[in-house]
Amino acid sequence: MGMSINQEGHQLEVFCVLCARGFLPEEAVRRAAYPFEGDWSRQSARLLARQQVRRKIARYAKELDFLSPVALARAGLQRVALGESAELPGLLREEEPLPAGVPLLQVAEVKSAKNGGLEIKLVDRLKALELLASMESPQPEASSSLVEALVKSAQALEENHD
Repeated sequence: MGMSINQEGHQLEVFCVLCARGFLPEEAVRRAAYPFEGDWSRQSARLLARQQVRRKIARYAKELDFLSPVALARAGLQRVALGESAELPGLLREEEPLPAGVPLLQVAEVKSAKNGGLEIKLVDRLKALELLASMESPQPEASSSLVEALVKSAQALEENHD
């Protein structure tokens, strides 16, 4: 029972994209829905033996670099450190379900309070800024001085607010 050229081409594309995203070749060939022929390793090795396939994987890896774990971590840290969280308390009510699309990236924990309300614990924005600065700066002293300045600014704001 053979595959159509169109189906085989689609499976090859899926295999290449999965390999480019960091999946093990054996897992990529399985997830690409190739029929099992007794050994996923041999099937993936046959595909990887083709220079055209290796080139395609390298091209996709380069194109998908913006989706790398480091790039995704950086984007998440930016959203945590610099995003809005003021609207969250109004959206989180115990008696109502959460509306679709509520950004919960900045929420670390939600607990029922003893008085019947909700206790919402947000992530540490200064820690997120520190991690972000350490990702951006090869010199640890530069990122730590940025964080120190931010901490001093936050403390000064708190003192002025009280």
